[in-house]
Amino acid sequence: MSVCFLEAELKKRFPGFREVEHGGMILDAIDIKHVLSRPDTCASLRSLFAWCVRALEEYQGCDLSSLHDDFRLRDGLMSEITGTQLELIERSVNESPAS
Repeated sequence: MSVCFLEAELKKRFPGFREVEHGGMILDAIDIKHVLSRPDTCASLRSLFAWCVRALEEYQGCDLSSLHDDFRLRDGLMSEITGTQLELIERSVNESPAS
């Protein structure tokens, strides 16, 4: 079941559904690893995960390289809006002088 289909179904069944408030319901209902393992699906969800992974790696020093592969963060579709922002962050981090 795609995220878009699931969200539409939730809004149909529960007219008060709001993705920001109730987004956890979507995440609980899908197999994230399976959905994001397909590089041609769920650009917005992949972009969200890419932001989170990038923040954890950059600011917490976590090694999350396996998630890059599992969620196809290097070669999967990204949101047209936030995908370009992620590219800018990557360039900025890679170009900044070492402290």
